[in-house]
Amino acid sequence: MRRFLNLDRVLLALACGCGSILFPISVLTAQSLPERKETPSQKAPARKPDLEKRKEDLNKQSEAAFERRDYKGAEAVLRELIEIDGENFVPWYNLACSLSMQGRTEDAGPMLEKAIELGFSDLTTLQSDPHMAALRRTPNYRRLADSWGKILNERIENNLDALKKSYGPAYTFEKDPALRLVFASAFAPSSFLQAKKEVARMTVLWETLVSTPVTGSVLNPAATRPAREEPDDSPAGARDQATIPWVFVVLPTQDDYAKWAIAKFGPAWERVGGSYSHDEKKLVAKDLSSTLRHEYWHVLHWRDLTARRQMHPIWIMEGLCSLPEDLETLASGELKPVASWRTNQARHLARSGTLTPWDRLFKLDHKQFIGSRPLAYYAQARCIFLYLHSRGKLKEWYQTYVDGYGEDATGAKAFEKVLGKPLKDIQKDFAAWLRLLPQVQEEFKHGDAVFPFDFQEGTGDGIVVASIVSTRSREGGVKGDRNKVGAGLRIRDVITAVDGKPVREMAELIQVLGEYFPGTEVEVEYRRGKTTGTAKLVLVAFK
Repeated sequence: MRRFLNLDRVLLALACGCGSILFPISVLTAQSLPERKETPSQKAPARKPDLEKRKEDLNKQSEAAFERRDYKGAEAVLRELIEIDGENFVPWYNLACSLSMQGRTEDAGPMLEKAIELGFSDLTTLQSDPHMAALRRTPNYRRLADSWGKILNERIENNLDALKKSYGPAYTFEKDPALRLVFASAFAPSSFLQAKKEVARMTVLWETLVSTPVTGSVLNPAATRPAREEPDDSPAGARDQATIPWVFVVLPTQDDYAKWAIAKFGPAWERVGGSYSHDEKKLVAKDLSSTLRHEYWHVLHWRDLTARRQMHPIWIMEGLCSLPEDLETLASGELKPVASWRTNQARHLARSGTLTPWDRLFKLDHKQFIGSRPLAYYAQARCIFLYLHSRGKLKEWYQTYVDGYGEDATGAKAFEKVLGKPLKDIQKDFAAWLRLLPQVQEEFKHGDAVFPFDFQEGTGDGIVVASIVSTRSREGGVKGDRNKVGAGLRIRDVITAVDGKPVREMAELIQVLGEYFPGTEVEVEYRRGKTTGTAKLVLVAFK
């Protein structure tokens, strides 16, 4: 079974007033931004390593200038940075901040408009950024804030046109105004429909298990705005649904995914199943199951923490969003997070006494988290939230955490308040719970119920029929011609469900078929090109 990392870069230092953010409050940072095309210059172009090093140096200089409140110095550095990184909205926004702090609001306005033109879309940050206080008192700012929804809608149409030109007619493009999503899908219509349903289910699951609605929630845009530490000088109702930034959800072909991932992640690209870039407002998922669920929860989490003006640590971001990777659908239709290959890893760590102490895990930064032991950290972080869910305390913990964020951004005190014990005792209980979790099957073993033909992992929406008459079917005692054995299935058909249960990847198939015995008749749903159908077949024993 393929195991993917989900490398979701923390791109912005959001306005939060408190917390362990290394950069000036609300000043955006470009250290983790994806590579962008450089603005043409009359000067001879620098070699790429030199250019990237220069960008990094200038970013550090501008951050240092903000820290010492040298806004004139920051302006000079940012103007130099724009010469080589002018297609990136971050230096334009920060230049507007530096000009606003100098009282030069007439100059700051056009810089902010340029940042918006290039992709800045976070009205919450703009409303609360102390560096923008002077600019917010100007008619130009009021005009921008009042028309924020219109600005976002106009931009999404332009970006959608560009996306269509980039991916071409083989893709299906569709907007979901309720969820503020724009889909670009290379999958067959039936698979794309299931992907949209999965996204809708994940939206409901998020607000069922995790977050109470805040202003900007797609399910409750009229919910109460969280308390501000300073007076809100923005227009009333500015953070309604129309001002939530649109997010692109790209479900690419395998070739397009490889091109994108190689450019973004380099040599490690094959270990990455997808990503959500909050700066770009773009989600890319290789499959329509665990990766899509994980990355979409990042979208919802970012919307939530942005509306609250908070920046949650990496262990929360990745652990929480790993939770829906593996789910069980109960008879009631309710979705329940369950143990997975990640819990197998964490269980092994617990049994060997090598779990990371929480006081250290909670303080890891992004670089440390995805550094030498990323899979181990992901596993432990997911299991912490699975533990909270098993105790019926997940939603209470999250609400306690966000309410007390100013006091403790790590999450430790929220555990003590919700579970009523010191953190060390809670970690002992967690380790004991983890050691008792069942080992989750990660591959088929002798005697397991499987299809009576050879099959293999597909391209993200199902399991591919590799051959109709296999050694398994012959040795399993299944008699008859190939159509009877395969129930009319053909080579390269894609099986998408078994008795109505999705099997979009091998892990899902192992989980679903684990409920059956050899000799059981099941109904499978399959896709053949753009057409769909159902077939009945008898499961055989894996040999």
